[in-house]
Amino acid sequence: MQRNSIWPKTFRKYRVTLAKLLYTFLAAFMLGISNVINQEDRTIHDTRFKIEKRQDQTEEED
Repeated sequence: MQRNSIWPKTFRKYRVTLAKLLYTFLAAFMLGISNVINQEDRTIHDTRFKIEKRQDQTEEED
């Protein structure tokens, strides 16, 4: 007597949905990693002009 498992039937039923979900998570992870790398590169090699605003600290007159 052989006992049939329900897992192969369930897997076949939901395999396309699982593949789409896995693909979505993988794409989101890869986009997140690329954004981190891009931000680090931008921080290290920033060529934009940086405007620094200074405030004079003069003593107030009475």
